[in-house]
Order: sequence, then structure tokens, then C-alpha cells
Amino acid sequence: MLSESSLITSNPITFNSSYPTYDGNGNVSEYLDSTGQITAHFEYDPFGNTVVNTDTGNQYAYRFSAKPIALATGLYYYGYRYYDPLTGRWPSRDPIEEQGGINLYGFVNNDGVNRLDKLGLVSIGTKLITLYTLRFGMAAGLVGQIINSQHKWMQISDDENEMNPLTLDARRTLLKDWVCSQSLTEEWQPFSSIHLDTSNPNIARTNGMDTVTSWTLWRARRLQGWGNMEAKCKDTQKCYRMRKLLWQWDDEMDANSYAEGGGVIEGTADLIADKAANANFFITIKWRDDNDEEICVSCDE
Repeated sequence: MLSESSLITSNPITFNSSYPTYDGNGNVSEYLDSTGQITAHFEYDPFGNTVVNTDTGNQYAYRFSAKPIALATGLYYYGYRYYDPLTGRWPSRDPIEEQGGINLYGFVNNDGVNRLDKLGLVSIGTKLITLYTLRFGMAAGLVGQIINSQHKWMQISDDENEMNPLTLDARRTLLKDWVCSQSLTEEWQPFSSIHLDTSNPNIARTNGMDTVTSWTLWRARRLQGWGNMEAKCKDTQKCYRMRKLLWQWDDEMDANSYAEGGGVIEGTADLIADKAANANFFITIKWRDDNDEEICVSCDE
């Protein structure tokens, strides 16, 4: 069993005051000295194995995914557990057990090119698909069907902070509608106990379908937000800032019925998996949106 202290003390890397730069995937690609000269250059394969390394003196610890490496073991420390790029796996089990997927040791569903795992955790989409699959498997027996029918609501944690970027357009639409409905002055006014709410599927939706999570969620049954912010008039626009909001996404994890336009295959899956086996379930996802950014909108658009 490896401990954090044993890995750190056996790591011969030294630290200096150079400055890191990053590639498009958030990996440290170079370190620069105070004059802007490159002192080390790194390149990686999709699973974090170093394929180019000019750091001959082993001066720099933070490399792949901007995480520290222990040279004695070759493991990267992700905060919750260590990652082994040689095998593309976590040597230890997922701390959230099967909620993160059936494979407790897998790294980003073997898709290191398109996905990331900042803390050694997993995406919301993976959790939802795994839960749905497990519930469908349980429904093969009568006991499983009874358990499914009695446990129809799940609260999913946003461990990877996926919801803020995925719901940016939806949240900004609600915030614009709210600020445009207010009578404001040219001075910042504090507003407390704000409640934003929509069940409109054309608003309560993710920004796209390019990730597992955005495809799995896609449209919410309801999107709500509560909290505080400041607002004012500015020329012909209305502005808001100092957001301290708690958002909630309410949805159902199920197959589309025939009526919902899911097609023959998905409609049949709805009849078998959801209507008969109770594999479907309702979900609530909550996350924080704390941002001091000033945003101004034109209310006549």
C-alpha cells in the first residue's frame, strides 16, 4: 500500500521559480525562466506517458494534467488517488465505488484524448449511464424490480464542476430574463432571495451534445436557481454581478418513448427497461455558481 508521504520523500525532484505553460489539454508543456527561455519541454501520449522530456535534471514535478509526478514510482497524484500512466489505470479503487462506473480502476473510460479527470473522479454522464445499466440488470429478478420501484430518486454530485460550463447558455437566459424584469438605477443594488425557474425545454438544456454528460442530460424537466446578486442600469443595458447562486437541475434518466420521437429502438427500450423493469429514475443535480464577473445585456433583443 503506497502512502503519500512515501511517494513524496522518495521523489528526487527539486523545485525552482520557473514558469509553466500549458498545451490545449491542460498539461504542462514547457517551463520558462525569468527571461522567457525554455528550460524544459514535455510531450505526452493520451494516457500521460511522457514521450518527450528535456528536463534532464528532473527539476519539475508538475507535468501531465498539471499534476505532480513521483519519479520513484512514475505515479501522478490527483488529489483523491494516484494514477499510473503506464497501465492507464488507478492503482486504487474509486472512492465513490460503483457510483463512478463498474470499472473501479479505469481512467476516463479509456478516452484520454477527449476526456479528463481532474481529481481522480468521474463524469456525471458516466455515473448516470452506469446507474441506469445496473438498474436494468437488477430488473431481471423480482427483488430487483421491487428495489427499483422503491428507489426512483437519486441526487448526483457535480464533483468535476461540469454543470457550470454545460448550462452556461441556459443560466444566462434565466439571468437575462430576471435582470430585464427589474426596475434598476445607475447604482449597484443588492438583491437577495432571488429565485430563477424554468421548465421550458428550449431553455433548460445543455449547450450541446459533445460530451457524455451533455448528451445524457440534454434537456432538463426543470432548472432552478436561488441566491443573491447585484444589478444596475448602464446606458441602454442592464447589468448584474457578484453572483452567489445555487442551481438545481431536475431530470429523468430514461429512454425516449415512441411519442417522444425516440424511434422504434428507443421506444421499445422505454417499454422494456422503464415501463416494465423500472430502470428509469429521477435525478437532482446541485452546484454552486459564485462569480464576481459583471455581465451587461440588452433587454430589447
